[in-house]
Amino acid sequence: MDEAALRAMLPMGFGKAKSSAPKFASSSNGSGSGSHDFSSRPSTSSAKVIQGPAMGPMAASRRKADDSDDDEDDEDDDGLTAEERAAASALPDDDDDDDDGDDNASDSSADLGPEPIGADPSSTSLPFGSTLQLSQHTKSVSALSVDPSGARVATGSYDYDVRLWDFGGMSSNSLLPFKTSQPFGSYWIHDLAWSSNGEQLLAISGTSQPKLFDREGAEIATFQKGDVYIRDMKQTAGHVAEVTSGSWMPYQSNTFATSSADSTIRLWDVEDRRKQKTVISVKSKDRGARTKVSTHVFSHDGKTLAAACTDGALHLWSTSGSYSRPNSTIEGAHAKGTDTSCVVFSTDGRTLASRGGDDTLKVWDVRSFRKPLAERSGLPNSYGQTSVIFSSDERTILTGTSASRSGKAVEEGDDVAASSSATTSGCIEIFSRLDLSPLQSVQVPTASSSSKPHSIIRLQWHPKINQLFSTTSSGSCTIFYSPAQSLRGALLPLAKTTSRRTRAPSPEAGEEGFHGPIITPGATDSASSRGQGQSAAAKKRRLERERKDPTISRIPQVPMSGPGRGGRIGSAATQHVVQGIFRDNTREEDPREALLRYHTAGKDGEEERKFTKAWEVNEPKKIYAKDDEDE
Repeated sequence: MDEAALRAMLPMGFGKAKSSAPKFASSSNGSGSGSHDFSSRPSTSSAKVIQGPAMGPMAASRRKADDSDDDEDDEDDDGLTAEERAAASALPDDDDDDDDGDDNASDSSADLGPEPIGADPSSTSLPFGSTLQLSQHTKSVSALSVDPSGARVATGSYDYDVRLWDFGGMSSNSLLPFKTSQPFGSYWIHDLAWSSNGEQLLAISGTSQPKLFDREGAEIATFQKGDVYIRDMKQTAGHVAEVTSGSWMPYQSNTFATSSADSTIRLWDVEDRRKQKTVISVKSKDRGARTKVSTHVFSHDGKTLAAACTDGALHLWSTSGSYSRPNSTIEGAHAKGTDTSCVVFSTDGRTLASRGGDDTLKVWDVRSFRKPLAERSGLPNSYGQTSVIFSSDERTILTGTSASRSGKAVEEGDDVAASSSATTSGCIEIFSRLDLSPLQSVQVPTASSSSKPHSIIRLQWHPKINQLFSTTSSGSCTIFYSPAQSLRGALLPLAKTTSRRTRAPSPEAGEEGFHGPIITPGATDSASSRGQGQSAAAKKRRLERERKDPTISRIPQVPMSGPGRGGRIGSAATQHVVQGIFRDNTREEDPREALLRYHTAGKDGEEERKFTKAWEVNEPKKIYAKDDEDE
């Protein structure tokens, strides 16, 4: 049998060096092309295992075992000649089985996903490559919402302002909002939320009335407030205390929910501003049976509603039920008397993360809603709006921390600059979803020139544009993006600049000045009547004709001679003589002398007071009292 026949009988991959498992490209930017260096705090060894699109230690050990098998196979195959390969065809079939097993092992290693990577912030699945600053607020930015398309951002602050930002209308040297308003007067903004279609913006403040705005920032509706004298909260038409948070029901652009300090959650229809359509009364086991509902959230499929209260309880309702009582409740989920700032569902709706005002972060399984799956403490939280979110692959959990003074959170309104010990700013903490083991800490740069430590309040990751939004207590909104993997969003204003002129151009400005006629919008005259397209001689003749026309040149009317006509009074040759005889001497006359000419003395030297004929006949005679000398 010749060599060609032997090769035809051998497997196609026989004698070739086996390729290692394919390595998937990381979903991040690799080396990180950001404009800032992000410092990382010391983390545990598990951080290196779960980084990137994370894998567990078992998966890493499996990959190492597979790589060692491949290396051994490579050593066995190296050095074989053509004759040795031909003789190897006579080996038993169990060798082929071993070869197939190796192939299967290689395939299984390829299915493990990307290799574990280090703790470099730029290597994670989140876009920590570069940053963009939106800094027009003067106080803490307490509310943040990005519309579903990722084109517009709404921010609210302690300075009472609501600002709307459009990425398509900004440039790299002009990062300014297109709309700024104070819709609630002297009440700071608690929450903002875009509807599912991005056409309406829900605004929540310290008042009891939520407001609705359109995409351009114009107010659409102000919803009804309730009667504070009614004890039964289900009988009131609206909230009777401050509203704490607001959210839209998923897949429904006409229904939203609001939570309040009056111990209720209310569902509203955008078409009915006079009364809510559903009232959820939250009962507390504390004395008084009322508690403040600090925050709430819908699951991604809209089938579950979760709420957190200041009595430390977490409640779950099914949206298909009557809301008469919660389907699940955990008493003491967080410390009593603190505001749980945020709760969030995972995409599958089975995991719930809560950020407590007791400086803790907890993960819960809604199917076994009794105790947390994992808990992390020592996370300063001095703002009632501090967010917690899942990462893009939902393998990690992100939350912000507040500025701390010697391990203690700096409360709102504290003068942190007055104490030298308050040198630690808040940062974005990233934890593993499984056990909340710390992976890394990302410092958020601010555009403020002040060295005052800042806190991280709001976080939002947008899946369409792959960008992370973060707000701080210094009044800025920081956008993290990857130049290679992010789409639109912050990349739009960076791609263009706006030229600025120091003064308006003039005809004497030279070649760069403005030349030509000034065209008024809406003018009725045509371009030819303004002289466009005409020679200098034609323009001169046109101006001479217009000068002779009294209507166009607006020449004042000359006095008429002769009889009047056309509504005008005429004049004669002797008009000036007549005016001298019958001239008006009112300015030269004494008013008192003119009145005394009509004065007449009455009888017996008395002043005559004559009003009417009847008064002249029936006027009573004055009788004066005689002087008493004794007096």
